Amino acid sequence: MTREEIVDSARSWVGVPYLHQGRTRKGVDCIGLLACIAKQYGISDYDETDYGRRPSGLHMRRVLQDNLQPIALADLREADILHMATDNEPLHVAVVSRANPLYIIHSSSDFGKVIEQRLDDVYVRRLRACYRIPGIA
Repeated sequence: MTREEIVDSARSWVGVPYLHQGRTRKGVDCIGLLACIAKQYGISDYDETDYGRRPSGLHMRRVLQDNLQPIALADLREADILHMATDNEPLHVAVVSRANPLYIIHSSSDFGKVIEQRLDDVYVRRLRACYRIPGIA
């Protein structure tokens, strides 16, 4: 699996409706998008749908740290994963689709669907951690 394949897979979800705990092309949430991409490439069999409307940010961070490699913001490349805060709680994830300038793909309840957008100042301030998928070429 390559970075390009991961980004292409994430892009293929753009426009899919946001659905809390969704795991299909009929609807998906932010962690569901990552879970579906991971499943497609056999990256991880971990997935969890037993979380409330506002899941535990600490639990999400543990899951990301257990399955991904932490990296520095300065080392971000396409297909890396961003962990961002919502109301100061780290609850949101996105796939980096372009490194310079930074663009992300994520399932957004604010937009009601999976979108690709430039990482603006608002999202930069919300950034809590950056991760890399192990074994990606």
